[in-house]
Amino acid sequence: MRHVPATAEAYAAVVLAALAVGCVEQAPTAPSPPPPLTGSYTLTVEASDVCRLPVSRFVWGMEATSSGSSTTAGQTLLVRATLPAGDATVDLSLTAGANSVASGTLTARSAAFGDEMLRVTLAGAALATIATGPAGRGEVRDGTYNGAIALAPADDPDPRSAGSCTAASHHWTLAAR
Repeated sequence: MRHVPATAEAYAAVVLAALAVGCVEQAPTAPSPPPPLTGSYTLTVEASDVCRLPVSRFVWGMEATSSGSSTTAGQTLLVRATLPAGDATVDLSLTAGANSVASGTLTARSAAFGDEMLRVTLAGAALATIATGPAGRGEVRDGTYNGAIALAPADDPDPRSAGSCTAASHHWTLAAR
């Protein structure tokens, strides 16, 4: 058997071929859809620092449902959270795209909260990023609420009689329970 020495050109061709295989461009991966917001949650709304209200923090136990749909822009997640048994006195409705950014509305219609004798009314736009929480469920850790917060005693027909504030910098969270 005769041994043929490798030439520099042959060696360079083998090295270039190996490098070319390692440089194959990967196709971009589609963004993953946001984690679902389903089950029991705690919704907390905090009034902006610019507000001078007698109460600035509002907390409710909520039930959330999510459904997905496909569009030409990709996956869309539709979320609805209400008080238990579908009570829409407090209602959060969101639409989230594949980038997990969600937008929608947050409303409360003369809703009780905590042990206060007051009721709160909310009406405005909600914006947030849905993050992965416990057990893979979605949650919102730092949402913004742009709208009105109004307070009144339960029996007062004027929903603003105990104070109101409209701001673009209210905050809200939706934590899995």
